[in-house]
Amino acid sequence: QVLINQVTLNKITNPGSGSPNRLLYTRWIGGGLRNPQGVIATTLNLGDRPFAVDISSVNDVYITRLDAAAMQRVDLPAFAFSGVVSVGSIPTQVAFNPAGTTAWVTNQFSHNVGVVDVATNTQVRTIPIPGDPFDVMTSANGATIYVSSNNANVYAIDAATDQILATLPLGGTITNNFA
Repeated sequence: QVLINQVTLNKITNPGSGSPNRLLYTRWIGGGLRNPQGVIATTLNLGDRPFAVDISSVNDVYITRLDAAAMQRVDLPAFAFSGVVSVGSIPTQVAFNPAGTTAWVTNQFSHNVGVVDVATNTQVRTIPIPGDPFDVMTSANGATIYVSSNNANVYAIDAATDQILATLPLGGTITNNFA
């Protein structure tokens, strides 16, 4: 939904596809909603296994970097690196609240979700999660975050209090992603 309201499409190339770890910046050509024309405006080199990306409603971007225990910040439309946020071990996914003021990052091997103050680029606290958290997403109103874990559960967490509101057991052994 964020991309619908933006004029840019950002992605990280997959090192397994033969391309280096680079953040590509492409731009939309023409009006209306359609696929980008493949015009690469610029690239930025990014190491430490970039994994996930989210774009806030105010054009801030966080990219998780698995091997750095950090997230890289990129500001749009300048498309410039503007800071690094130290987080927990193996940060896999990131999600912003609707206002773009807070982000949550799943610190997989630290067994927690980091709460990031976007204004200061600082992980200000963590929320313990059973198992290894993998994916995170926010509700449309930002009041609840949802976290998947490798223990086959999805956790609903109150975004204001950091308390687990509910646990949805899905069975099996791994719950990695949301659709």
